[in-house]
Amino acid sequence: HADAGAVRRWAGDLGLARTEADARLARLLAHPAERVLLDQLSWLPERIAGAARRGRPEEFPRYLESVAAAWLDCREACPALPFGGHAAPRDAAGRSARLWLAEAARTVLGTGLELIGIGPAGLSHTGLL
Repeated sequence: HADAGAVRRWAGDLGLARTEADARLARLLAHPAERVLLDQLSWLPERIAGAARRGRPEEFPRYLESVAAAWLDCREACPALPFGGHAAPRDAAGRSARLWLAEAARTVLGTGLELIGIGPAGLSHTGLL
């Protein structure tokens, strides 16, 4: 959550504008790591409902761990920002799509952490942010 939020802050520091969610952005995310992350993110409602339905709340943090791992893999393979080396997007559309994906990961992880009682504010007090 904090790492995905940092990408957003760094983009702001570089003067890169956030883009509103747009179906066209998702089509630009073709790298396997991006597709894995998109898939993981799409399961949020089902993972919440499934854990509740089965009475197994311990399943949900495992899902969040898999989302976090997918985000870190994606960030490494597909950096959103220009200082990401040769893998960084060369055009504004690609950069916008990856920034949108970082924001989606931040939202899913933040929501999930809130649901298990570890909100972003709680993380900053524990030194994890």
